[in-house]
Amino acid sequence: MQEEPNAQITITTTTSTGSARVRDIFGKTVHHFYLPFDLQISMSLMLNRIKPKMVLITEVELWPNLIHVCWKRKIPVLAINARMTDRSVKNYIKIKYLFSPMLHKLSHICAQGERDYKNYTTLGADKSRITLTQNIKFDQAAAQQTKQDTFKGINKNATPTLVAGSTHELEESALLSAMKQLWKTHPTLRLIIVPRHPERFLTVKKILENQNESFECTSESQQISPNTRLVLLDEMGKLNSAYQIANIAFVGGSLADKGGHNALEPAALSVPVIMGPNTYNNPLICEILAQRGALVIVKNTNDIVSQCSYWLSNPDKALNCGNAGRQVLDENSGALEKTWFKIKSFY
Repeated sequence: MQEEPNAQITITTTTSTGSARVRDIFGKTVHHFYLPFDLQISMSLMLNRIKPKMVLITEVELWPNLIHVCWKRKIPVLAINARMTDRSVKNYIKIKYLFSPMLHKLSHICAQGERDYKNYTTLGADKSRITLTQNIKFDQAAAQQTKQDTFKGINKNATPTLVAGSTHELEESALLSAMKQLWKTHPTLRLIIVPRHPERFLTVKKILENQNESFECTSESQQISPNTRLVLLDEMGKLNSAYQIANIAFVGGSLADKGGHNALEPAALSVPVIMGPNTYNNPLICEILAQRGALVIVKNTNDIVSQCSYWLSNPDKALNCGNAGRQVLDENSGALEKTWFKIKSFY
């Protein structure tokens, strides 16, 4: 949008979470709607409606019929920040005779890492149509700066806060069990739970109601009481604001077998991160952060307690780990420029 301010941009999503994120970032500056079912007729109708000059597919959203219809109409389709996990390769290799022809219909693939580049070639993609651009998420996260010390009346410097972002089923229970142990030595520690999907807000609220501890929902309170140790963030688009007041961040989808969500968001704000062992969605990012000490893998409740206790008891160590995460982002940015260069070659 900065390079082409007059361009008309349409963004599609498949979930309400994604839709809310688009509204939060872009407001009314882009056109948004939900992507229809991946049928040739529905994709044809969509293309008739928006008449795109180019289609950009992000990460793993490879829609065979959309790609095919665009190919027939000679509309360039680029897979940007393209991800292909080892787990996905094992599944797709079984249907390589179907998957490989689809890859040949892509105009170009901008791979987010060496693993992804290799896996796309394994599945039959032409090397001349793949560029290793690295991960755009480094650039996106690096652009973030700490803007506030308070959120919903919670002051970052008043009491320690653990923010559990993008949590899935069973992860909340593990974190609550850890909190009961942590409160024995760190009685003022606050936990803010941010479920990944809004349809789970009510479910998590019921889990909190069964705890022998009072809690507050951010949707019901503009100012969280300073004595409240459990908080449910049940509003869309507020995770980054919560991370800004975090002393420690847990990134969800990692104790649950979901591959792990974006550890760069808290790392960009110099917040030390813990994650479960399931990080296969972003293995390179997590590996780099872990090597620098900015991320620690925890396997269970006891590990959560141990690592959080260490950082809470050694704030200087926590600060160093958080700063190391921010430095990783600063050192690895540049993918956005490479990706834009490739996009322009088809524009």
